[in-house]
Amino acid sequence: MNDASTAIGRVNSASPAEVVLHIVEEVLRVGTVAPDASFYDFGGTSLQAMRICVRIEKRLAVVIKPEALLDSDCLGDFACSVAELKDA
Repeated sequence: MNDASTAIGRVNSASPAEVVLHIVEEVLRVGTVAPDASFYDFGGTSLQAMRICVRIEKRLAVVIKPEALLDSDCLGDFACSVAELKDA
């Protein structure tokens, strides 16, 4: 198995909450985000919040408004909210 298919396998087997945190890392261009960190700890902007929500919709088929991210106390809470919507 090559590196690309290994990475795809990891993403496909990841929980919705893990996928959300990975998307946040991609958009904010940071290494690893801790679930207890705030979106604002990384200098997150409303435009980045919109980009994150668009990627979540594409990858997880969950529609969530950027305000949900902007109003979350921490990234873990936001990721859990998305996971609950995915499971609903």
